[in-house]
Amino acid sequence: VIGNIDGTLERYTNFVNNWGNFTKVDSNYSFIQTANRSVPAIADLDGDGYFDMVVGNKLGGLNYFKQVLNVAINTNDITSEKLNVVFYPNPTNDLLYFEFIQQIANQPATITMSDLTGRIVKSIQFMTNDQRNIDLSELTSGLYTVQLKVGKLSTVQKVIIK
Repeated sequence: VIGNIDGTLERYTNFVNNWGNFTKVDSNYSFIQTANRSVPAIADLDGDGYFDMVVGNKLGGLNYFKQVLNVAINTNDITSEKLNVVFYPNPTNDLLYFEFIQQIANQPATITMSDLTGRIVKSIQFMTNDQRNIDLSELTSGLYTVQLKVGKLSTVQKVIIK
C-alpha cells in the first residue's frame, strides 16, 4: 500500500524481494482519504490477528485504521451463476436504481445491503418486474455491499452513499 499526492492510497501485489512487476489491485484503497503524500505502515499492532494501518503525513500527523472483518459465509448460498445487473448512480444520495442486463422472467428476488462490519442494514423482497430502485434515505453516508439474488443467480457490488 502506498500513498499518493492526492491523499488516496493504492494497493499493489506481486512483490518479490522488492523487485518484479507490481500489479495495481486498488487505486483508492478502502476509500481512505488522508493528507497528501501520506505514508502507510501495516502490521497487527494490537495482536488481534487482523492488520492495522498507521498512515503518517508530511506534517507529522498520524491516522490509525483498524481492520474489522465480520463476515459470515453460508456455503449453501454460494452459486456459480452470476447475475448481470447494473446499479446506478454510484455514488448515490437517496435512490439507487438497478437494471438487469440479461433477460429475467418475473420471479421473486431479494436485495440485502450490509455495512462494512457485515451487519445487514436493509433487506427487500420483491418481484423482478415490479421494482427497479431502492430507497436509501434512512441510511447514513458510507460504503455498503449490495447483494441481489434471483433464484440461483446472484451478484454482490459495492455502493457508496454520499
